[in-house]
Amino acid sequence: MRNRQLWEEQLDRNEHFRLGDRLLIACSGGIDSVALVHLMIERALKWKWTIGIVHVDHQLRGQQSYEDLLFVKKLASRWGVPFYSERINIPSLVQTGGNVQEVCRIERYHYFERVMACEQYDTLVTAHHANDQLETMLIQLTRGQLMTGMKEVRPFGTGRLLRPLLHVEKEALHFYLQSIGETYREDPSNASTLYLRNALRQQVIPPLVNLRPEVIKNSLQMSRETEEDNDYLMKLAKEVTRGMIVEKRRGFLKVQIEPFRRADVALQRRIIPLLLNYLYTYESHQIAYATTLLSAIRKVLLKSEGQQQIRLPKGYAVYRTYDEATFSKVQARSPLREREVFLETDESFTFGSFSFEVKSNECTHRERGVQCFSLDERPVYVRTRRPGDVIQLEGMKNPKKIRRLLIDEKIPQHLRDEWPLLVDQETEQVLAVPFIRTSKWLPNLSREEDFQRLKNVVLVRKEENIT
Repeated sequence: MRNRQLWEEQLDRNEHFRLGDRLLIACSGGIDSVALVHLMIERALKWKWTIGIVHVDHQLRGQQSYEDLLFVKKLASRWGVPFYSERINIPSLVQTGGNVQEVCRIERYHYFERVMACEQYDTLVTAHHANDQLETMLIQLTRGQLMTGMKEVRPFGTGRLLRPLLHVEKEALHFYLQSIGETYREDPSNASTLYLRNALRQQVIPPLVNLRPEVIKNSLQMSRETEEDNDYLMKLAKEVTRGMIVEKRRGFLKVQIEPFRRADVALQRRIIPLLLNYLYTYESHQIAYATTLLSAIRKVLLKSEGQQQIRLPKGYAVYRTYDEATFSKVQARSPLREREVFLETDESFTFGSFSFEVKSNECTHRERGVQCFSLDERPVYVRTRRPGDVIQLEGMKNPKKIRRLLIDEKIPQHLRDEWPLLVDQETEQVLAVPFIRTSKWLPNLSREEDFQRLKNVVLVRKEENIT
């Protein structure tokens, strides 16, 4: 919605506004959040709101990002509202692994939650707008997720999170700031297309809007309807889930599987995240569940014969024994179990001296110093070796022990325990030992023509000083 009178009238009719709320407004200093602060302060007297402003400097742009902090602090002082800020050294945090944007988001919202609790704010308000909603839905589409977009309001910390500008287009917010003569900060990293959201914003959405100008408005309607349908299905899924639980305590969950098997597929897909949410209730940060992991868990729960196990994030696992499943911490078997990272499309992370990048687009050439593996939609994760690990090599009758393979390849002792393995999530088969050998279960990509038009691939790089 671009017409200022119309979108401001709709803002005034927001059903989630409450009299006397204590609002903590997240402000980066950019167009969207500066406009949000102005709009909420204009309405504070009518709604008897108490307002505070919070800002996080991720220290990714040196002095420039610190100047963003000072800019927001000055605005808060000018408006006469409390200001809360934190400088978080994200560069040092991502050295141990993780996606930069995801780490920023987790640390930022963790700080917001602390401020809400300490200063007794009941609502965190963010400046997500209609363009952000379309971007989010397209990201969900690329990941094979349900295109629900972002909720306008949801529980958060000690209160709730509110996004009152989801009906307003970014262009309208820009015009609004211009009309009141307000300044704002610009983040040059938003121009980079290395991140999926930025690439969608700059390369995909503009031609889409030119082709179908109503696409942003239609995405909002689609998001609302999908959310309503999903809320109903989630209500049914929660009823089934409660009937499944046999025992529940911190870090442990035992369930009967038969109610799950009787449920419709649409409910099964929603029950699994609910079970995982029970398991990870006490984790300090929200856990993201890869769609491949959810699919693998569903397949295991639908089986009734024998026993099976699937590894989960944060050192957990699900064990199925006939008609019961247990979600719990994996019992330590060896100090070699250092790390496990589940692969998600369009994500990147570091793993010791190696870096991994999962791509859904075409791999049209072979980069020097990079190994490329085709996953064929199978659920795969990366981990260090364990006692007894073997790999089935092409042309060999019997599998070869990973330990012996690393010795034969003259990998130094101190590197053997941290060398990453690509492992099939369902079968626990070792698919590849990057830069050493690939199993018979993965395509042979030794020829140049093998790299033409590959999709759903993992690119692996290693430091030059590593053998």
